[in-house]
Amino acid sequence: MRNELHWRSKITVKTETRSIAIRKLSLADIPEMLMVEKLAWPDSKQQFSKENFKSQLRIFSNGCFGIYVDGKLAGMLNGLILSKSVFFKKDYSWYSLTDNGNFKSHNGKGKIFFVGSLSVNPAYQGLGLGKLLLEKAKSFVISNRLESVMLGSRIPDYKKFKSRYTPIQYLNKYKKHELSDWLLRFYENAKFKPKSVIPNYFYDPDSSNAGVLMIWDNKDSK
Repeated sequence: MRNELHWRSKITVKTETRSIAIRKLSLADIPEMLMVEKLAWPDSKQQFSKENFKSQLRIFSNGCFGIYVDGKLAGMLNGLILSKSVFFKKDYSWYSLTDNGNFKSHNGKGKIFFVGSLSVNPAYQGLGLGKLLLEKAKSFVISNRLESVMLGSRIPDYKKFKSRYTPIQYLNKYKKHELSDWLLRFYENAKFKPKSVIPNYFYDPDSSNAGVLMIWDNKDSK
């Protein structure tokens, strides 16, 4: 890698009945990664492939974190570094930001850690694994003096309102607390702020393919 990024030591958390650890993923983890991917994303159009994971890990393994429960991979967060300028374009999407999930768009000189995917095996939901992975992404940004963590959230509850509101109207009403969206609320609870709607962001019928740009800023980088 041309960039020299500091990797923090493994995080281990013990609950009353479970041992939870986060560590960097490697090519040897791909079989388990594929299993989690299929369980977390049942629609094959939304899944990473084996070739996607190989490319991600070869290009930027420092941005791929796995969370383990009692020694088994239960979830993962896969990210890459981008420059801020890519978010100034009007027509960007998940596909353009991540090079269709291959992460060849990774820019080691950038200042944004972009979360390409956050996946948790449904059998392990309720343990706070998604939040722990987002906290790991934040610590990674702080350690490497980056400016922000960004991601594009789906808006799964939009399916209930699509006949009444555009995605932009939906987000405005969410910000005014006039309606709720469980996924946006999850990210807000993790201290991410919704910024704007991204049209044609990612294939997701419930969201009408729209996404919402969510941002956590590293105050120490200012």
